[in-house]
Amino acid sequence: MFKYALQIIFRRKLRTFLTSLGITIAIVLLGFIIFGMGDLQKLFVNEFNSQFQPNQVIVSRFGLNSILPSADDSEKNEEIKKAIFNTKVINEIRARDDVKSLEPQVLVSGMQMRLKGSKKVYGQPFISGWDATRDNPYFVSVTSEQDKPGKGEVFVSTFFLDFYNKSVEEVIGKTVFIESSNASIFTTRSKSNFNKSFKYKITGVFNPGQDRNDAMLNTKEALNLLVDIGGYKNSSEYLNEIGYDQLMITVNQDEIENFKTDFENRYGYKPISSDEILGFLGNITQGLTVALAMFGLVSAIVASIGIINTMIMSIYEQTKEIGIIKAIGASNFQVLVIFLIQSASIGLIGGLLGLGIVYIGMKVADPYIVAELGKAGFTLTRYFTFDPKIASVIIGCSIFVGVVAGIYPASRAARLDPVKALRYE
Repeated sequence: MFKYALQIIFRRKLRTFLTSLGITIAIVLLGFIIFGMGDLQKLFVNEFNSQFQPNQVIVSRFGLNSILPSADDSEKNEEIKKAIFNTKVINEIRARDDVKSLEPQVLVSGMQMRLKGSKKVYGQPFISGWDATRDNPYFVSVTSEQDKPGKGEVFVSTFFLDFYNKSVEEVIGKTVFIESSNASIFTTRSKSNFNKSFKYKITGVFNPGQDRNDAMLNTKEALNLLVDIGGYKNSSEYLNEIGYDQLMITVNQDEIENFKTDFENRYGYKPISSDEILGFLGNITQGLTVALAMFGLVSAIVASIGIINTMIMSIYEQTKEIGIIKAIGASNFQVLVIFLIQSASIGLIGGLLGLGIVYIGMKVADPYIVAELGKAGFTLTRYFTFDPKIASVIIGCSIFVGVVAGIYPASRAARLDPVKALRYE
């Protein structure tokens, strides 16, 4: 019965191939979506875990917690006055028993950077001021002879190098200017920052991974720059009025949730843990996967219609043959199975072709994707991973689509009256 069903399929090889193409296209779409989005999520997880520890939390006065709001955030924030992260508050947080370490940061915005000797301006850079050393897991890599930038010194990122098309050796020891930005939608010229220019020596280059960070000063240098730009008397006045912009806090692993609740109640800011950010990124990739998978499902529906059409045409062409096999003793069930085998085989052929294209496409595209992601700050040697378990599920689904599409034509063939079928011309 199985052999006979396959013989019928391969009588018209071109028709079988063209019918299976619908399934092939659907499998190619779904394959790249499933493998691609799954690998994207793994990339986010691996990259994030390489830079942030599981027991780290991040607090930002710029509303980082608005990305991951809880149901009652708005009510809490109205009741609790947001603290200014000045020296007193920082020392208070550091003194907590559940805090292992705290790294405060300030951010410099509304400026621009320019490499000495170049007319190109690096506009709207993200400049951080903190005392992280070169062995901090935040950095993918650091090329420097010192642990961190000193007085009058700056570490620039690989983004800066790419912008000026320079190598590490070409910029180390060079001068970069951080100066007043040309008026834009992101900054407004004021009397205090007009025509300001600060000169720094490049003593290191760092790779921030996928994070956007263009330059790093030590905390004292960054505060001096902000004091000068803002017209403050000194760094103490700046910190008392503005405070640090972001805190990276390492908490005892088993006390993270209690710490987050207490911190929010006391200071008005919600700390965000690495698990929450990973969960947020996971939800995004899953949502995109579902949305994109709908295109593949539409293709699968179109392919199933093609299978139905092919099978019905096959019944018309084989009506007399069906009458013969029923006349010699084939039951309705056997005829049904014969045609279901045909439709399932078409689904299998389309699935195998589709997976073959997906596998070859992944191998060909992988080096280019790795190169492009490397330019964006990701560190990886391979992007796509062909999972045999997922592949077997995809093949099973393509066979299932073929079987479902073949139910109506197969049942129609099984119900044919053998006498009428033998008379069919």
